Amino acid sequence: MLEVINLTKVYGNKKVLDNLNFEIKENSVVGFLGANGAGKTSTLNIISGYSPASNGNVIINGIEIIENNARKNIGYLPDSPPLYPDMTVLEYLKFVCELKQIIKNESVLNDLMSDLDILEVKNKVIKSLSKGFKQRVGFAQALIGEPDLIILDEPMVALDPAQILKIKEFIKKLKKDKIVLISSHNLNEISEIIDRVIIIDSGKIIADDKPENLADKLINNKRIYVRVKCQIEDLRKITEKFNCLEYKLDIEPGSIDLTLEDILVSESSKDENNNDNEEQDKDYFENIIDLREKFFKFAKDNNILILIMRPYDMTLEEIFIKVIKNS
Repeated sequence: MLEVINLTKVYGNKKVLDNLNFEIKENSVVGFLGANGAGKTSTLNIISGYSPASNGNVIINGIEIIENNARKNIGYLPDSPPLYPDMTVLEYLKFVCELKQIIKNESVLNDLMSDLDILEVKNKVIKSLSKGFKQRVGFAQALIGEPDLIILDEPMVALDPAQILKIKEFIKKLKKDKIVLISSHNLNEISEIIDRVIIIDSGKIIADDKPENLADKLINNKRIYVRVKCQIEDLRKITEKFNCLEYKLDIEPGSIDLTLEDILVSESSKDENNNDNEEQDKDYFENIIDLREKFFKFAKDNNILILIMRPYDMTLEEIFIKVIKNS
């Protein structure tokens, strides 16, 4: 288990981390997110043992990070892989084994390189490799010694779509008996593989939960996706009663796909000019609170056939932007 306790980091007069507290149990892939300058890299550097905290502690499986035994249990891929360009891939990985005081078993290294699709370049000098190969060599060094905690900072940068899919599958396998802490600016790439997301802003944790739980809290049944069969003029009626965030025509013949938000909680309802419309909507919908019920009543009254209706699934990027905005 990873425990981060009262973690604080100060550079001069600037506090970049302010009393961070969280813990992560094994069998987890956790997204660690924040805007530029939020304190992500500082946190990852401290957890990995790369730089010290000004205050607080990091404990891995009951051992404080300042102990060498704890650091042996960490694999770290920083945003710029720590490579030695004049070494071959195999020489470099054997060198990492020496640093970690691990027996240099070439068959084990071959298996690791095979898993990351770098076996074909094991005898090539690192400086001759493409960015994608260099990134995967950096990933390989983080996994040497089978550490319990694996920290990945932008692990999929410079990879092509096929390589990204393979890395995603590989990370999913890692979580069976390990903790994977992953930071990335490309949130769509990691959304499928994380079980939990921690979001920091100005050195403080502002959200910590499963992505679906955060989405539920942010939307609160006030946004839905629907596919309806109706005339195009019915779209005007819909937009009078609901805030239409997006629509697409003819996914099915004669259909309209819409992402709708309750107009009473949308930004447009804050305009004083909309007060009359608000009162009319309150009268029309009576005491109905759930947006799904409101749309069902509206569709029934206007002879609109509902083909699909479900809660709107927020993307991880939408969750992140909304959490940061709300903070």
